[in-house]
Amino acid sequence: MQDEKAAVAEARRAVTELGAKGFSLGGANLGGRELDDPAFFTLYETCCELDVPLYIHGFTQARPEATEASKTATTSPRSWGSSTTRPPPSAT
Repeated sequence: MQDEKAAVAEARRAVTELGAKGFSLGGANLGGRELDDPAFFTLYETCCELDVPLYIHGFTQARPEATEASKTATTSPRSWGSSTTRPPPSAT
C-alpha cells in the first residue's frame, strides 16, 4: 500500500461496485512501513465500516532484511510450486 487515501477509495469501490468480500494486506508491499503505522488506520476503519475482513499476511513486512530472508524461506511464493504441492522429505 503506497497511498493510503487511494487504498481507501479503492477498497470502497471494490466492495460497493465490484462486490469484493475482503482484502489481503502484507508482504513487501507496504511502502517501507509496518502494519501498526497510523497511515493504515483509515483503511482498517474503512474495512470495519464496510463489514469486510482484512487478511493480514504477517511473514515479511516492510523490513528489508525480512524480505531478503523470505527469498529462500519455504513460505516464499518462489517455493510454492514444490513445498505446498507435496509433503517435505522428512514427512514421507
